[in-house]
Amino acid sequence: MPVVFVDPRPPALPTVEPYALRLAPRDPDAPVLGLLANGFPDSEAFLAAAGDALAHAVPGVQFRSVTKPSPPTPLTDEQLSVLVACDGVVAAYGH
Repeated sequence: MPVVFVDPRPPALPTVEPYALRLAPRDPDAPVLGLLANGFPDSEAFLAAAGDALAHAVPGVQFRSVTKPSPPTPLTDEQLSVLVACDGVVAAYGH
């Protein structure tokens, strides 16, 4: 009976492709991102930390924060108008 050698390494993963989606800010020198905390505990704290990281990665970024009182509560018209005026929105659950 012949000896069969088996390679124990897993198969190679596919190559990582860059994420192609980009914002098209109205003012490229001052993009505006909305931060929507949904009312779960720590959602505001998480978005504050995410905003700090984004501020280092995206020069000139400005933020508009909105916090719902609880997850099932819909946005008010005022909150919605704040977010619609942004170039993009980061929404987060907390826990």
